[in-house]
Amino acid sequence: MTGMAFGALIMGFFGCVWLLWGLAAMNVRTPIIIAATIAFAASIWIPGVVLLRNASRATKNAAPLSAAEEREQSRMGKMFGLVFAAEGLLIFLAVNVLNNLHLGDYAISAIAAVVGLHFLPLARLFRRPMYYVVGTIMTVAALVSIAIPASIRISALSTTISVIIWLTCVLITRKGFALGRELHPAS
Repeated sequence: MTGMAFGALIMGFFGCVWLLWGLAAMNVRTPIIIAATIAFAASIWIPGVVLLRNASRATKNAAPLSAAEEREQSRMGKMFGLVFAAEGLLIFLAVNVLNNLHLGDYAISAIAAVVGLHFLPLARLFRRPMYYVVGTIMTVAALVSIAIPASIRISALSTTISVIIWLTCVLITRKGFALGRELHPAS
């Protein structure tokens, strides 16, 4: 439950970034951008924080982790860090290569593709098959965006990615709350 809550909170942050990027590219007025971003963030972060609080309570009442479980959690944390670092490095490289080739208009597509692809190892790492679907949809959206005119590519792709992230966060928090009810039916 704790991992699901943190996952939703982290993805929610990046979903806000994608939404801001997309709305700014549409030249939407600042108050509307702020209101939309606050609504987006609240719709993810409020349930995420409640789930985190519930997970914290459940952890206090749970038996301590075994040495094997602690090692597995440590391994998962390290692997997540490696996947996240690889994602950042690939984004950096893709953007620089595209800019040096004077193809900077496609940077948004490359960034979205890398973000989508990073979900694939996370699906296996966190045993969340849903991430295979999320990663595939994001990557396909990134590839399709190459055919979109440059004038609307950022707004179309960024808002699409933010919606995918929002839906993913909703599903994750729902699953987290269901897990909490399953583990502690009286709560």
